[in-house]
Amino acid sequence: MHLDLGDANAPIACAVMAFLGPVILARHEARLDAETIERLAAGAAAYLLVEADGGVRALRGSATLTAERVLALQITDGFKLGQRRESTRIEIALDARLAPRGLEGRDVSTTTIDVSVGGVQVVRPPGTPAWPRYELTLRGGPLAEPVVAEVALARALPEALGLRISQIAPADRQRLMALVLDHVTDRAGVPGA
Repeated sequence: MHLDLGDANAPIACAVMAFLGPVILARHEARLDAETIERLAAGAAAYLLVEADGGVRALRGSATLTAERVLALQITDGFKLGQRRESTRIEIALDARLAPRGLEGRDVSTTTIDVSVGGVQVVRPPGTPAWPRYELTLRGGPLAEPVVAEVALARALPEALGLRISQIAPADRQRLMALVLDHVTDRAGVPGA
């Protein structure tokens, strides 16, 4: 994929690092001139050029340089390019507490298998019933403060529960986004992120 800033410069080649809903994190390898860096620092209007179905599709949005060689692309056009999930999942073990909502049930302490901005997958202890809704509290690992969210059951397996976030405070959503961003940039070897 390429990022076109609508100027005389050639589009910037990028590789997707993560999806965070309508925000795409991408790594670029091009050497950027001072004017381009200044425009990106201010949130440049941009088009993301993606090859799809034998052609090129341009998605409108804005681009910001978030770290050395990392761009955050806020897409404003509607799109669906075949990705299954809205957000990239990271494999990380955090302490998780599930409190059933709307039904009488006991809280369950467990750990996460993976986490995204849109949901989590947790280990399902033997004999744990699958309730339709929970209050989820995440702690530990790189989280300095707990993250609390209302979640709905998306998938129940004998060994795991897939939970979709239905309500979350903006500050907690930001903590999840930062967790995913830090993990993805660490994995990509991005310095200064």
